[in-house]
Amino acid sequence: TMSVDDVLDELGDAGKILAEQCTPDAPSPANAPAPLAQLDESERAIMNVLSRDDTPLERVCAQSGLAPAVVAATLTKLQIKGFVTQRPGNLFTRRQ
Repeated sequence: TMSVDDVLDELGDAGKILAEQCTPDAPSPANAPAPLAQLDESERAIMNVLSRDDTPLERVCAQSGLAPAVVAATLTKLQIKGFVTQRPGNLFTRRQ
């Protein structure tokens, strides 16, 4: 399986930018996710769609109203920030 760092390395320059944007300024205890209030508009739209049950990528796109490319990039950011986990089959689950 690939780690987040492996994915970011595969993305090249885009991965470096994502890593910089998603790196907390100060270490947090046990990598606890940042508060929801600190999320941008697209991140909040996606978090409002997700639950603790598996949600297919297609449903996230349809219910968030965001373009598929925006959803994919935002889900990656949310995974890096610790808000979302991805399961096999393009299923996403809210962690909090």
